Amino acid sequence: MPLWTKNKTLLLVALNVEFAALAFFAIYSIYGLVDYRKEHDLQIETEVKRYKSILLADQLRQSSDDLTRMVRSYVVTGDPIYAKYFDEILDIRSGRSSMPENYNRIYWDFKIVERDHIKNEQGVKKSLRDLFYDVGISESERRLLTIAEERSNRLANIEHEAIIEVKEKTSSIINQNNYFPTKKIVNMVFGHYYNETKKDIMAPIDLFLYSVEKRTYEELNDIQEKTALYLNRLVYGSIISGAIFLAMLATYFRYRKVLVLALAETEQRFRSMFENHDAIMLLVDPLNGRVVDANIAAQTFYGYSLEEFKQLSMGQISCPEVGNSNDEIPGSEKIEQPVSQSRHFVSNGETRDVEVHSTPIEFNSRSFLFSIIHDVTERNRLIESQKRLAQMAAIGELAANIAHEINNPAQAIISFAELIVEEPGDEGLVRQVSPKIAREGIRIGEIVKAALHYSRSGVQDKKLCDVRKILNDAIFLLKGKIGKEKIELVVNSVENVPLVSIVSREIEQVIINLVGNSIDALNELNEAEREKKEIVISLKFEKRVRLVELCIFDNGPGIPERMKNTVKDAFFTTKEVGKGTGLGLSIVDGIMTSHGGRFEIQSVEGEFTKAILYFPVDAS
Repeated sequence: MPLWTKNKTLLLVALNVEFAALAFFAIYSIYGLVDYRKEHDLQIETEVKRYKSILLADQLRQSSDDLTRMVRSYVVTGDPIYAKYFDEILDIRSGRSSMPENYNRIYWDFKIVERDHIKNEQGVKKSLRDLFYDVGISESERRLLTIAEERSNRLANIEHEAIIEVKEKTSSIINQNNYFPTKKIVNMVFGHYYNETKKDIMAPIDLFLYSVEKRTYEELNDIQEKTALYLNRLVYGSIISGAIFLAMLATYFRYRKVLVLALAETEQRFRSMFENHDAIMLLVDPLNGRVVDANIAAQTFYGYSLEEFKQLSMGQISCPEVGNSNDEIPGSEKIEQPVSQSRHFVSNGETRDVEVHSTPIEFNSRSFLFSIIHDVTERNRLIESQKRLAQMAAIGELAANIAHEINNPAQAIISFAELIVEEPGDEGLVRQVSPKIAREGIRIGEIVKAALHYSRSGVQDKKLCDVRKILNDAIFLLKGKIGKEKIELVVNSVENVPLVSIVSREIEQVIINLVGNSIDALNELNEAEREKKEIVISLKFEKRVRLVELCIFDNGPGIPERMKNTVKDAFFTTKEVGKGTGLGLSIVDGIMTSHGGRFEIQSVEGEFTKAILYFPVDAS
């Protein structure tokens, strides 16, 4: 077998070429058939025109003969009925009277026998000359018929004179049986001059018939040549189309065979890759969530054999309390996120954090979910540890600010207490300073409460929270530092911001981290570079895409173009040694991803930086 017959692409090209050739010759054959039918119809039309032309010439000749018969009968017998019929023939020929439907060469034979008792169905009024134009003859042929008609009309004038002579003679005879034509009258319709004039009528009619026959022969000959050409096109086009169709069938079956072999090879390759790959792989029925197949790595990780796997559904493997089952469990009918975080049971009852990558595939004419599962338990533990370290680092950075915030109300309390000690019996003084001591104590309590909430350890579940409250709490902890650095803070927040499902402490950590970055960036500027240092925080709800957007803007030095693609990488930092771990933005990105949200950075070097957080809002 030639090499090209094993190549799927070349076979497909050959199939397309054959299809195009088949379409061309099929259209070629169809046009041949259409043209053949046209020429065939034209041949019939030409034959009909020839027949009508002969009938027309015969009608002209017959009308002349009928006039001759009527005038001669009238001259011989003197019977006025023949004069009447003579006038009727002229009226029909000139279009003054309607032509009977049964008007043919034996019409007047029946008319003479039946006299006026024959019933005639009347047709249209049309002169013989008008009929010349209806038949579709050539101009030269029309002139020949016109000449014949004019000669017939001249002969009719002679015949009419003879009829007048007979009428004058019969008018003086009492008994009709005594009528006998005169020699003059007989000579008018039977003489040599009459016969020669009659012969002159027939000459152009004969020429007309010869012209019609010649023209018809030429037209039919041309039609037959074209008909043969179109018939050959139809026959050869059909034969070639049939041959191409057979070749196309052969190519199709070869192509199908190659596809089947390629599919079998692909399935074998997929099976080998699926079975032997180190990654955990599952094939899941999306209708019921049942595990259809599991590779060796999956069997080792979960501790189930393939037969045991096939008895399980993903709902039995996944921990129901973690996440949204419709989004995270492969096997749900609706997979909104191709990559999701979940927690799965293994055979010994332990749970493992996993990252599930799911995509729909077609296999054996059925739809499945192909899921690759990564064990991220250790990674999550490290991330949590990193979050905690970053949180403690932030607390360390905030410690001085918190001490300063507590020191002011503490000094006020001490001062008020010393006044009471100096004047122990002054009840008015006690009543005056007691509310102030209580107010300053409450302020210290709020500062300590905020610090304790931020530094609290342990796992929190997602809850519906007000992002505005979390934003205000974060700003409260940073307000002292912002004021100390002489930075202007502007907060723009709309009223109707919907609640979002988040871990409040993590989002507060994100906001503190990003605002802290803005403060550090602004501190890098000197007075000459920026007269006014500004942080603008805006919070709004985008109804069209159902996202809560939190934007933190600063007019600091911005991010250099070469660093924009690496700022979210772990351990990347632009700060001096000892002033940053490089975990901040990578943790922010991880926290937003775990919330189903998005973290974006927009910056122009030397002008500004925007850190934008997007929180999805549940449609319900």
